[in-house]
Amino acid sequence: MIKYFLFILLFHSSNFSFSQSSFLFEQISLDSIRSLEDSLNSDILGFVNTQVGDDYFSSAKSDYTYTPLCFERTNDSFFPELIIEYFYNEVDSTLLAASYTWSIMNEITNLKTDGHLLEKEKLRKKDYLAKYKSIKIDLIELFGSPDLKLEPKDKKGYFYKLEWIREDIEILLLLKFSEELIELPGNMKIGSYEVRVKVNFL
Repeated sequence: MIKYFLFILLFHSSNFSFSQSSFLFEQISLDSIRSLEDSLNSDILGFVNTQVGDDYFSSAKSDYTYTPLCFERTNDSFFPELIIEYFYNEVDSTLLAASYTWSIMNEITNLKTDGHLLEKEKLRKKDYLAKYKSIKIDLIELFGSPDLKLEPKDKKGYFYKLEWIREDIEILLLLKFSEELIELPGNMKIGSYEVRVKVNFL
């Protein structure tokens, strides 16, 4: 646990790594989370209504509206902006999971008019791969080799998944990067450009 805590406080790296985007690997209070994010100059987005699948974290329920405490890390050097969701037990405020997501979909308001943003992201493969690789290296340094490793080569793009399963914590690292956009009727385009780290407290 001390190792995790030191990691949160001290770890800084290159432009496409953990600088200003430390991950939380221990169950602290919501007040402490606010203090942590305040120290990183994050913008608080408040409690946001959302639904997740029943496998999103260990006690998650489908068809249930959660209200995670959300932040935007404005000082993170990677674009799109890092959005964080802290899920907690509504009875005692125990932290259940934390999701850290860099996704271009957070910047898009209308698929019919914002397709140019997806076209721009499609040109940033090196950036997304560098972001994924730097996080992967540092998680391996902290937790060892992943228990699940899926990094298939696919002409459709890069859809990678790593998972670490430990006694009291699960860590998931995802990369979604579409090489080509799917065009739909109505001048809509669809593609996935996202890096995500999800921490599930057991």
